[in-house]
Amino acid sequence: MKKIAYIFLISSIIAACTSSQKLANSGAYDAAIEKSIRKLRKDKTKEKEIHVLETAYRKANEKDQERINYLKLEGNPDIWDKVFETYSRMKSRQDFVKTILPLEISSTKKAADIVIVNYDEEIVKAKQKAGEYFYAHAILLLEKKGRENGRQAFYELMKTKEYFPAYKDTERQLNVARSMGKSRVVFKIENKSRTELPQRMEDNLKKIAVADLNTEWVEYSTNADADVIYDFTINLEMKFIDVSPDKEKEIYYIETNDIPDGWQYLLDAKGNTVKDSTGKPIKVTKYKTVTCNVVEHIQSKHAIINGSLDYINNATGQLLKTEPVIAETHFENRFAMAFGDLMALKNETKPLLNRGPVPFPPETKMIEDAIGIMIIQSLN
Repeated sequence: MKKIAYIFLISSIIAACTSSQKLANSGAYDAAIEKSIRKLRKDKTKEKEIHVLETAYRKANEKDQERINYLKLEGNPDIWDKVFETYSRMKSRQDFVKTILPLEISSTKKAADIVIVNYDEEIVKAKQKAGEYFYAHAILLLEKKGRENGRQAFYELMKTKEYFPAYKDTERQLNVARSMGKSRVVFKIENKSRTELPQRMEDNLKKIAVADLNTEWVEYSTNADADVIYDFTINLEMKFIDVSPDKEKEIYYIETNDIPDGWQYLLDAKGNTVKDSTGKPIKVTKYKTVTCNVVEHIQSKHAIINGSLDYINNATGQLLKTEPVIAETHFENRFAMAFGDLMALKNETKPLLNRGPVPFPPETKMIEDAIGIMIIQSLN
């Protein structure tokens, strides 16, 4: 049904730029219908538009009916989805035209030649056959096994569900198809650096949540389950780990600002008072420059990890690719003290006065965060 709505949307856009007769002559029948109906809503006596509507409506239906006849003549079992869409389009077109009926041609006093057909039976039939086909074909794909067959079966079962939400055991077969079509990937970490990592950290890394990175057909895990067969392994080999020492430094600087300081009369180049159009002296604001001395403290620390990622096909043991990887984490805390007129401070400096020193994160936390970033980057 979305396709049908899209077709009528495109027809509306085209119709806005061209006359209904030209649209009909070019074969853009639905656009011609839309244009004619829009004009007839304003004036039902426009015979020219009635004749365009009659012709465009007839030819559009003939074209769709020819398409249906050809599909049925082919006799392929997968035609019914297209047949359903075509009948549905014809019904939508007819419902649209019915909104302007009745129409009468003034010169002949005859009703417009608009044939109304009941498409319900054909739509229901096509819908049923389409749903049956997608279900039957999906079951055949599941019987063949294989990841790609599982994914294709899933999409075809979803089509069945669109037509019949509770058709047979569609929901159960969807779960089978989803499971068959998924690639399961386990993420492993090897420390080949000279930095020893505590066992607690390694345990924590296995608990990193990667579920948010799962896609429709790929499921990641950092903690291998003995009961699960994993299709691929991503092996992170850490070759170099470095954490900087805790660093503290102070920065001294002066900030200035011009602030209002009363008023004075505006003078011209000769020192005379400038007056406005009413003869009153013009007052202007006076400014003075204020200063403030700032002592800013900066705490910083960073960690960096270099390594490589190996992507392995578990079924064949084949190394699919190896690529370098790097991750960094940074800690920084800034706070300041000010001496002087605080009105001289910049907006970005003022918040620093409300802060103070904080404890430096331990090395293990910096390393753990960097590895976490590395894992997330690798799986994205």
